[in-house]
Amino acid sequence: RSAWYRDCAPLVRSAAMLRRAASPALDGLRQAGSVRPQLGGDPIRALHPVISSLYTQFSGLAFQLDERLDALGKRVLHDADDEELAEISAIHRRAAEIRRTLTPGRDLAARAPLIQSLPGATSETRLYAEDISDELAQVVADFAALEERCAALLGLHAALVSKHLAGVSRRLAAVATIFLPIAFLAGFW
Repeated sequence: RSAWYRDCAPLVRSAAMLRRAASPALDGLRQAGSVRPQLGGDPIRALHPVISSLYTQFSGLAFQLDERLDALGKRVLHDADDEELAEISAIHRRAAEIRRTLTPGRDLAARAPLIQSLPGATSETRLYAEDISDELAQVVADFAALEERCAALLGLHAALVSKHLAGVSRRLAAVATIFLPIAFLAGFW
C-alpha cells in the first residue's frame, strides 16, 4: 500500500497545484452525489466521473486558447506588434504549465499493473482505467500541440520583424548610396 501512495504522490501534488480555485464541474458532481467512494469498492470507477469532468474543463480551455491563437495569427500576419508577442508568450507559458502538471497523472493512469493491484479492482477497472488514460493523453497532447503552435507563431513574428528590418536597412542603404558621395564631394571642395 505504501508503494501505491509513493507512486501517486506526483499526481496528488499536481492536483493540489491545479485546483486551488473552485471547480464548477467538481462542485456539480458533489451536489449530484455521483461520486461516492465505498470502502472496498472499485477506486477507478469512483475516480472516473471526477477525471472526466476535469477533462471536459481542460478540453474547453484548450479550445478557447486555440481560437485565441487563430485570432493572434491573423493579427500577426496583418501587423506584427509587441502586444501579440506578449500574448502568444503568455499562452505558451500557460499551456506548458498545464501540460507539465497533467503529465504525471497521464503517466500514472497508463500504468495498468499498478491500477489492477488496487484493492477493490474488478474486471471493469481496466476499461475505466483505459478511458481515463486516453482522456488524459488527449488533454496532454492538446496542450503540447498548443505549445507547438505558439512556437510557430513566435517564429512567424520573428520572421516578419526581420523582414521589416531588412526593408528599413535597404532604404537606409539607398539613402547612404546617394548622399555619401555627395557629402564626400562637398567635404573635399
